[in-house]
Amino acid sequence: MAYQFWDGFDNYSGATELWDSVAVSSNISYSSAYVRFPAPAGTLGQGMRIGGSASKTKNFSGNVATVIASFAIYFESLPSTGHYGFVAFNDGGLNQCFLAVLPTGALQVFNGNGSTVLGTTAPGVVTSGVWYWIDLLVTINSTTGAVSVYLNQPVGGIALLTLSSVNTQRTGNAYANQVNIGDFNSSGNVMRFDDFHCHDTTGSAPNAVLGDSRIYTKKASGAGYATTWTPNGAAANWQCSDDSPPDGDTTYNANNTPGTTEGYAVPSAGFTVAPNGLVRRSYVRRDDAGPHTFQSGIRSGSTNALGTAFSVPASYAWTDCLTCYVNDPATGSPWASATPADSASMVIDETS
Repeated sequence: MAYQFWDGFDNYSGATELWDSVAVSSNISYSSAYVRFPAPAGTLGQGMRIGGSASKTKNFSGNVATVIASFAIYFESLPSTGHYGFVAFNDGGLNQCFLAVLPTGALQVFNGNGSTVLGTTAPGVVTSGVWYWIDLLVTINSTTGAVSVYLNQPVGGIALLTLSSVNTQRTGNAYANQVNIGDFNSSGNVMRFDDFHCHDTTGSAPNAVLGDSRIYTKKASGAGYATTWTPNGAAANWQCSDDSPPDGDTTYNANNTPGTTEGYAVPSAGFTVAPNGLVRRSYVRRDDAGPHTFQSGIRSGSTNALGTAFSVPASYAWTDCLTCYVNDPATGSPWASATPADSASMVIDETS
């Protein structure tokens, strides 16, 4: 493991939700009006606004003892009383440990029971109407739990709050298997999220605090190296895969021949520095009894890299194939300065 989930909130809506569960979806909206930074040419740009009592949960690929959430957040207002929890690490739906904001503008870390304060920053570190970058690193344990909170720091920056030998464990398990964001303790406050990253400290990179980062989302803009699938609803294959949000069976590419591949060209994001990694996400379903598996991936030069095989469901679902590509497939080394010009959707025995 290491990579768990990244989301720029750029290319979907409530009808094509990317997270595993959503509470009070009517109070969650996605719009370019909520972005932290305008999207560069050739990329997509949305942020997410979460109103009172609404929250979203994403399942991890396994149980992890130490987990990191890195994200941009904007408080439309601060709580008038009490505390406002906005990001938590869960075990089976129960908060193990969470981060909250206070009326004073202090950040506070709680045990998931909501009544045990583990640590508090000085007042006034955040205010309403301003975007902030937060890296939250938590080790789940009843006696050796640890927390580090970074605010507006680059990679290698100094933590705003560091806690050790604290009880960050609410359940009988010293791990988390979900991340939960939003107004999960129903305080009634409103916030915006953008550029959300979550990973753990095991395996290969990304496995450490990222520092202030940004997600650029690109979609198909032309034919790639292979056009072997059958387009439906549009003339060209890439035109069946360029919808944001996805339009389901209005336009789609279909195939029932095992081992065939399909590729799409994507625009340049104009990077001048190397990215933290590249995530390839697809929206797929099967239209027969199955079973079928799907692999998405990327292409650099003439070299493809594939993610973990995904069992295709009967209804549309997102998959990133549990993979973040931190190395250039063509070289096997970290990206030199930019993401590849061509991103390929690689498929093994899939029908949609």
